[in-house]
Amino acid sequence: MRNRLLELGAAGLITLPGILVISNSIPQIAFLSVSTLAAYALVCLPVRSNARKSS
Repeated sequence: MRNRLLELGAAGLITLPGILVISNSIPQIAFLSVSTLAAYALVCLPVRSNARKSS
């Protein structure tokens, strides 16, 4: 549960400023969502693989 909260917190920190800055431009929002998914994958995948290795 704690790891899930950390993941969501990291994703929120990455997305919130971007949404506030470029909330009017649809192409930039699309790019932001793609980059958010990429950042989410970068954060989550190492955490999950490390959890599997340690257990």
